[in-house]
Amino acid sequence: IAIMVCSTSYATLMSGRIFVGLGVGIGFAVTPVYISEISPRSRRGFFVSWSEIGTNFGIVLGFMAGFTSYSLSPDLAWRVMFSIGFVMPIVLIILAAFVMMESPRWLVLKGREREARQVICSLHPKGYDVDDAFKTINESIEENQEGGAGK
Repeated sequence: IAIMVCSTSYATLMSGRIFVGLGVGIGFAVTPVYISEISPRSRRGFFVSWSEIGTNFGIVLGFMAGFTSYSLSPDLAWRVMFSIGFVMPIVLIILAAFVMMESPRWLVLKGREREARQVICSLHPKGYDVDDAFKTINESIEENQEGGAGK
């Protein structure tokens, strides 16, 4: 975003747009996977749907950012509009760094099973069958490894 806001040429602006587009594309690909890996099986569709709702809400916020800069001079308006786009990514990066935990499946793949159990316990209410969730993760990993071995 900083590249776009500070650009002095069309080429620099487009370079920034490409960079942001790649980041957004990666986010769109990773978010549903992460949500599905940390969600209980019975609620995965519900939680992944919220990701899509958040995307649409972000689009509305983008239109609102454009609308708020409508009365500014054209040279300043587009910079203000892109600058408004700084706020949410910064908040999300801080949350990701300090609040989000690794997915239990990733931890199991890395051999960090004790941490995976702790994450499962923290994601689910007391009384949740952690052993069953852990077993499901291991079975899923085994199925994926067996399916990939013959190809």
